[in-house]
Amino acid sequence: MAATLLRSIDVSGIETRPSGIAFNGKYFVITGDASDKLSLIDTDGKLIFEKSIFGFTSTSRGIAFDGVYYYLAAETGRNIYRVDSLFNLISTTPITVGNNFIESIAFLGKDFAISFLSLEDLYIVNRQGVLIRQITPSPAVAKIWGLAYQNKCFFSGDFFGNKIYVLDRDGKVVFEYDISAFSGNISDICFDGKNMWITDYSNAFVYKIAI
Repeated sequence: MAATLLRSIDVSGIETRPSGIAFNGKYFVITGDASDKLSLIDTDGKLIFEKSIFGFTSTSRGIAFDGVYYYLAAETGRNIYRVDSLFNLISTTPITVGNNFIESIAFLGKDFAISFLSLEDLYIVNRQGVLIRQITPSPAVAKIWGLAYQNKCFFSGDFFGNKIYVLDRDGKVVFEYDISAFSGNISDICFDGKNMWITDYSNAFVYKIAI
């Protein structure tokens, strides 16, 4: 099904290659691999606050929010970085599964779902980084860039296919959104309680999509 685009926000002046997005109830935090910073923006794309994270990682990828803290995936190994509302590092959790670096992360209410740059599976890990479950999407999703959890389903972005797949808890694809009409390459997904928001890695836009 073709996704319904509600709004486009140009964030190229803040991050030229946005790779992660999270919503904290009022503002969005975006990450990117063109810089070493986290950026807090409002729903119009106005920059509120930004801070370098170079002290503990290089460039960040996906991001999740648990209501208090942000959790970052980055290009510096298989770690999850927990940061506070001012983007200060609180803790680092090593992940012993997968390979390469963590591409995307989603908060499940207690545990986390993560995906890796070169792997097709989803991995459910607890807050200590211990593997709980490994899920293989069916049909396979070639390259998972972007991950969110909503209404007991995973929302997974297909970087090359320009689609968003809705997966049940067993990884079965139950629905899909085609975003090829407006998106270059999806890199992350989040929800504001009513609508879905995604980052476009290639074009440096954030899109609001009806669900």
